[in-house]
Amino acid sequence: MSNQRSINQNLRHFVEKETKFFDSLDHLLGGFKEIKMSRERSDDLFENYLKNISNLTKELKIQIEMQFVNNSLFAETFFYVLMASIIFLLPQISQTKPGVIVNITSVILFIIGPLGNVVEAIPFITKADMAIENLEQIESFLDGADDSKHTLPDSRINQKKSFEEIVLKDVVFRYADAHGQNAFAIGPIDLTIRAGEMLFIVGGNGSGKSTLLKTITGLYYPFTGSIRIDNSLVDMTNYAHYRKFFSAIFADFHLFDRLYGIKEVDQDKMEDLLAQMQLSAKTSFVDGEFTNLNLSTGQRKRIALISSYLEDREIFVFDEIAADQDPIFRKYLYEVFLKELQAQGKTIIAVTHDDRYFDVANRVLKMEYGKLMHVSEV
Repeated sequence: MSNQRSINQNLRHFVEKETKFFDSLDHLLGGFKEIKMSRERSDDLFENYLKNISNLTKELKIQIEMQFVNNSLFAETFFYVLMASIIFLLPQISQTKPGVIVNITSVILFIIGPLGNVVEAIPFITKADMAIENLEQIESFLDGADDSKHTLPDSRINQKKSFEEIVLKDVVFRYADAHGQNAFAIGPIDLTIRAGEMLFIVGGNGSGKSTLLKTITGLYYPFTGSIRIDNSLVDMTNYAHYRKFFSAIFADFHLFDRLYGIKEVDQDKMEDLLAQMQLSAKTSFVDGEFTNLNLSTGQRKRIALISSYLEDREIFVFDEIAADQDPIFRKYLYEVFLKELQAQGKTIIAVTHDDRYFDVANRVLKMEYGKLMHVSEV
């Protein structure tokens, strides 16, 4: 009974750990773009959460399986001892003499168990081989998709703390359909982004604004053309270092429950930011995580703004961040929040349709059919 209670208790712990593991895995998959943008966030999520929870879950699983094996061994031993007692001991202590039927029965009973186990194990062995093969294929695919394996730690870009300009020259990016045919493309794009400026990008749905943002930030690799940061060419050897300049909130952003990658959070500063974002009554920041993320889309974007602000990167990229906001907060966002970021020397690139606030930006770029049609200085 005590062993069974121990198994039940360990199973409960296992379920709890497994649930936390899948929650963290959900953040990994849902927030892939944000994780790819920040090495610190990626390392924090993997080393301090996914890896630890995975190891604890594995240890619990092994412990539980060992307990099940011990129980099974005990049951098997008891069964065989009982059978041996009936077959060999009982005739010695009773008047009944064992006959041919008993001898045949005992042989069959001793043989049928192991043979049955072998036969029953064949489907499991086959499934295990197939699972291992599938895992090897997935591992091979992921190894091929790893864009950081060519990264050079001593890259010039890795040594830079700030920048003066980012130059896109003849940049083209194409999407392909399931048959490998070109579905949509942007470019060729020629654009210079200067440090400390506020740049707005406008255009209709499907014009390529979000694709341009993902190309600028290094999430998408140009098919042709080049990206340079202060005359340093951005390529496969330094894309991971290049992304460290950006903090991005895309239209399909993922909201994390914790500030992964940010080692220390000033609680007073966090409470001040929650108040500025008009979220103090909706959620709090306790023990390193937000207490409530069941919020409206606009409120979730404000949580993402707090996370982005605390990352303190050189360039802030916002894709329709003002959408889903009420008029009062929208006015605060453009006339206070973004201006304060720029006053700190930050560069801001924002996709927006709020022509009422175009005067806040230094430049407004318009995209149509994947091309920059014109640039207006404000």
